[in-house]
Amino acid sequence: MTKNGIFSYLFHVLFLFFMVMPLLAVVYMSFTSKGYLGFSPLDELSLRWYYEVFNDDIYMDAFKTSIVLGFISSTIACLVAIPACIGIAKYNFYGKNFVNSFLLSPLMIPHIVLGIAFLQFFTSVGITKSFMGLMLAHAVMISPYAMRLILAVVYSLDRNIDNAALSMGASKLKIIFKITLPLLVAGIASGWLISFIQSFDEVTMTIFLTPIDATTLPVKMYNDIDENLNPLITAVSGIVIFGAFSLMIIIDRFFGLEKVLIGKK
Repeated sequence: MTKNGIFSYLFHVLFLFFMVMPLLAVVYMSFTSKGYLGFSPLDELSLRWYYEVFNDDIYMDAFKTSIVLGFISSTIACLVAIPACIGIAKYNFYGKNFVNSFLLSPLMIPHIVLGIAFLQFFTSVGITKSFMGLMLAHAVMISPYAMRLILAVVYSLDRNIDNAALSMGASKLKIIFKITLPLLVAGIASGWLISFIQSFDEVTMTIFLTPIDATTLPVKMYNDIDENLNPLITAVSGIVIFGAFSLMIIIDRFFGLEKVLIGKK
């Protein structure tokens, strides 16, 4: 096996540096005690802007809205993706490739186009600027992410397991609930996680659909960056970064990141 050379290691170090440094810079600026964006000396670091975030009802409501929206929409996406993936991977039927391409098509459509299309459609059916419309739009947008991960796990399953269960008298429905679904836990967890992250981070499409009384966190941050850029934005970003990092640690502790994200046993 060929060992990595010095240039390969240097490339990876530079790659990690350029990936991590912007995050570290944002987190560091979030601890400034000043009233404007900047790097404070170590002896002047403060939690001032973190207190401001937690005392800001608008930001807290936006954060809760994004959490609830991401949870519901990613759950709906997985509920749709699970039977679709099982049907596509295990059965042959007319139009199978078309169905697969149709369900994955939101990946190929720009989010600004999706936003305008959903806005026009929801206006025609009377649910424009509603939380239900926003939830359905997010579920459609993120469902391909859940499908791709769950579908990869379904394709990797050994068909002989189903055949063995059938030979022992198990029904197809029992095989799905007793064998297939337990084997898909890692794929479902990873699909739900990636879908949740995509929903939580979505801003382009959400701008067109977000209700006035239920602004999401990314939309709130986008509006504040455009109108009033201050260290409060870096504190919110710091909270999101810390939250994502903590979530990764918890998942790695209880499930293992390799198992959840790439399906490694």
